[in-house]
Amino acid sequence: MLANVIRSGVAAALALLIGRLLGFGREATIAASFGLGREADIAVFLISLPVFLINVLGAGGVTAVLVVAFRQRPAEASRLLFQASIVLFSITGVLALLLIAVRAEVVDLLAPGFDAIARQRAVDLLPVVIMAAPVAAINTVTIAWLQAEDRFFLAAIGTAVINTVLIVALLVDGQNGTVVWLALAVMAGMLLRWLIQMAAIGRRALGGLSFTPWLVDRRMILGIAQTSAAESVVFFYPLALRAFATLFGIGALAGVNYATRLVLLPLGVVIMTLTIILLPRLASLAPGGEHQDRSAFRDLVRQGQTWILVLSGMAFGALFLSRDLITTLVFGWGDITAEELSVIASLTAIYAISLIPLGLNVFYRRVLTAVGDTRSPMVGEGLGFIAFLIAALLVKAMGGVLTDLMLAALFGAFVSSVFLLLMAARRDVPVAAMLAQPPTWATAILATAVMAIPILAEQQLEDSTATTGMIALLAGGLFGIATAIVANRDARTAVKGLRRRQ
Repeated sequence: MLANVIRSGVAAALALLIGRLLGFGREATIAASFGLGREADIAVFLISLPVFLINVLGAGGVTAVLVVAFRQRPAEASRLLFQASIVLFSITGVLALLLIAVRAEVVDLLAPGFDAIARQRAVDLLPVVIMAAPVAAINTVTIAWLQAEDRFFLAAIGTAVINTVLIVALLVDGQNGTVVWLALAVMAGMLLRWLIQMAAIGRRALGGLSFTPWLVDRRMILGIAQTSAAESVVFFYPLALRAFATLFGIGALAGVNYATRLVLLPLGVVIMTLTIILLPRLASLAPGGEHQDRSAFRDLVRQGQTWILVLSGMAFGALFLSRDLITTLVFGWGDITAEELSVIASLTAIYAISLIPLGLNVFYRRVLTAVGDTRSPMVGEGLGFIAFLIAALLVKAMGGVLTDLMLAALFGAFVSSVFLLLMAARRDVPVAAMLAQPPTWATAILATAVMAIPILAEQQLEDSTATTGMIALLAGGLFGIATAIVANRDARTAVKGLRRRQ
């Protein structure tokens, strides 16, 4: 089983990596064009809402529920594809119209520190961006279909399509034109992604064009709503961070945005990929129906938790130790200054700590969804987000700085982790006990420590360059993964199985 996970994971990770790298190209183009000024704040604000919708709707809660439904009801999959698309498009369309009606209030809520010029431009262009929401919603259904069929590359490559369209828009001459074209490109990118995925599904999508019998019942809608609420909190953190950042002066929003993008790269490419691959298998092995034996399910949960810790620990180590190098490589071109790069690097180092609780929270939500509990993830992430908001308000009231704001987000993520651990135990999934076992945390610590050795050694060289830094970073990553595989018996067995099949 682990060998299949590795193969699927490589395909999905490759597609997501391409998309995220293009996302960095998008962010780097904004940084090069506008630095950390007002124009950068406006561009970041306009793109943050659709990116939030893509992450929440296209890669999170809705997809998680539908993957389980497609996997467990294959004979009705085509009809469910059609009906779920209709329902989600209708609901999201109504919400989009409501948001457009109160768009000025939306800008004031998400960017309370904007001056009059920035506020008005955001209000004028926000309707174009918001109308992309219904398209993002129906994308969730096609993504879920492809994931349920283990076609993870096609499901994940859509992010690359959207970012390519956005980059083209950003390269249009003229700053005013760039912002306008950026708003229009959001809709174009989402439409193109949906058309590509429908083409991949093919004629089977036409076989379910029927309203009877109706499959999207109250229980499914409730599960979608609860799971989406839980999944959205992960992406609410950077959204709320950007909103609070506007209170710290001009350019603070852009600086926080660039730092969170760096941290969300490993979360979105590596950690989310693993949870996406594991969800269909968790749904198939979840106790109930034909599967009453919990041993296989628990074994998969144990392995998943171990590798989430390994990958998130290594990602944190890489971002913390190589923060200056990574920040310079991604954003160190165009009009941005060395001082501004230093600010971004500092914010990145602090926020990178949150990768560990955020990664575990994503996995715990998938586990609870697989056993039919969509309420606990929603409550847990809601409690964590409230804890973050309280901490952030205290930071501002006490005259704190931006790095303190990042620590507030970390606190909220840990609160969610504790709650989800308790809820999993109530579902007879003892993730806390698994987490306490030495093989679980020791493997993560060992892999991270080994990864750090080449990076620290390279930083001591007198003739250290960006090239040697990247070589050390890549070498550290390879050594860390190899160490984790050697230390994990199941991983060693899986690798041997892959070698025998070649």
